[in-house]
Amino acid sequence: MENRVPGEDLLTEHIANLDELQRQGYESTVRHGRNTLFWIAALLVVSQVLISYAHQDLTLQLLGIILLLGTLFAALGFYTRRKPFVALLTGTVCYVLLWSIDLFCGYARGSVNVTTGISGALVRVAFTLFLIKALPDAWKLERLARTP
Repeated sequence: MENRVPGEDLLTEHIANLDELQRQGYESTVRHGRNTLFWIAALLVVSQVLISYAHQDLTLQLLGIILLLGTLFAALGFYTRRKPFVALLTGTVCYVLLWSIDLFCGYARGSVNVTTGISGALVRVAFTLFLIKALPDAWKLERLARTP
């Protein structure tokens, strides 16, 4: 016969339920970050193909670069299932870097339109904030996965 404290099982079960609730909250935020990476991939490919086609600049090399970047963000979205923090951090850095390069090249060519620039910037800021918001919970989710 074991010596048990009467409330010990209840307390252990309560702590396990709290850990599960925390995990679900972290997974929800990481899922939002994952969806953001997929949205970035899709919108990047569609918008760049349409813009390049409209300006009659769409070449096979440019299409390859656009598809490569879209594939990169989609692959990072899938990788969030294994290593959410690494995938979201890499996606955030790549997205901000891509955004900076696009902004610099647009100003260098003189092809920045104020109206589309503001709406595009709002979408980019929103995506960046979604990715940044998911980073702390992705870190905590990876730490929970490492603990037995």
